[in-house]
Amino acid sequence: MTLTIVAAVSLAFMFAWELTEKEPVIDLSLFRDRNFVMGVLITSLGFLAFFGSVVVLPLWLQTVFGYTPWLAGFATAPVGFLAFVFSPMIGQNMHRMNLRVVASVAFFVFAGVSYWNSTFTLDTSFHSIIYPRLIQGIGVACFFVPMTTITLSSLRMNGSRARRACRIFCGPCRARSARRSARRSGRTT
Repeated sequence: MTLTIVAAVSLAFMFAWELTEKEPVIDLSLFRDRNFVMGVLITSLGFLAFFGSVVVLPLWLQTVFGYTPWLAGFATAPVGFLAFVFSPMIGQNMHRMNLRVVASVAFFVFAGVSYWNSTFTLDTSFHSIIYPRLIQGIGVACFFVPMTTITLSSLRMNGSRARRACRIFCGPCRARSARRSARRSGRTT
């Protein structure tokens, strides 16, 4: 309870400070953009779904199955393999896809993996624990890359440092996508 009160008071002070600063660290005016707000909320839910399993599963494996921390980590690490493979492919082909559909499919992957995890019993083998982690890697790639692009896509990039930082972050992706679109339509850049 004490930590909740400290967090609430700190958050109130942070908002008061940021709203009165000439060049705030967190540009709260970004939250006037509906697309940005929805993107932040959906990305937060995605992180909740992803990290819920990433944190709970290793603890469960250690306390119930008696796995060592190394073995529990080894059982959950495969989530990174397919994410590592699929993330560049998603990034290269973003201009060809409806990113909202891709991110929605990723949520269904997270839900399916969570359901799959709920079927685990005390007789679940090590290999049966690894398979859902592999599939979850596809969801990670299909969620976080598109949601970052969707969240930042409608921001006007003039003005504050935060907007300029977003432009620097997204600039190479936008430029690459524009060049590809121009090549497909026969124009040159």
